[in-house]
Amino acid sequence: NTIYDKKILSKNEKGDATNYRLILEVKINTNINDEDIELNYKETFDMKKQDEIFEEEKYEKLIINNMITTIIRKLLNNLSQLK
Repeated sequence: NTIYDKKILSKNEKGDATNYRLILEVKINTNINDEDIELNYKETFDMKKQDEIFEEEKYEKLIINNMITTIIRKLLNNLSQLK
């Protein structure tokens, strides 16, 4: 299961968002040696709003990819320790 959320951290005087918190949570259920195991991972990143929407979306995708890479590394590390 994967949950992604983008929350507003702060707004300017007009009420427009200026900072966001990106949150990626991953829950993995597996069975190793007849033992059910649940692995949970959570990555967060605080991001400033960009002037250009296209640039902001591009930057957000880069951050998400980096968070995914971090979670995959943690998962592989945990799985190698479970054997």
